[in-house]
Amino acid sequence: MDDISQSLISLLSSHEACGPASLEQIDAAQHQLGLLFPPSYRLFLQRYGAVFWRGFEIAGLTPDEGTGSPMWSDVVSSTLMYRRHDALPDSSIYISTDGSDLNYFLICSQVDSTIEGQVIEWGPDHGGGMICADNFISFLEHRLDR
Repeated sequence: MDDISQSLISLLSSHEACGPASLEQIDAAQHQLGLLFPPSYRLFLQRYGAVFWRGFEIAGLTPDEGTGSPMWSDVVSSTLMYRRHDALPDSSIYISTDGSDLNYFLICSQVDSTIEGQVIEWGPDHGGGMICADNFISFLEHRLDR
């Protein structure tokens, strides 16, 4: 098992997840968004799909399209909603919120599936976004440590 998988398991094993997303779903989501998800986020989707725990969520993909619960945020529909409102860079995807003014977006690549993108925090005090984590795993470590 690689370091990314071990990190995800240690961070998320006690959290409520909707179940794994299929590789076909992940590929379709990337195609629809025109981006390649970082390796850590792809593994998250493959293992957990989406996560919710004590008011903290990580958006993802539900195993059965169209049967998702309101409990799980869908990365594709959420990202497309923010794009329609010009509220984030095209190279990023929605992954979480603080439930108030701040939303979190993962930077993705359009050409390289090995890039671990930074996470930006987007809110009223920093309209252009502010880097809050070097990568998806660092973001999880920081958010779950609260």
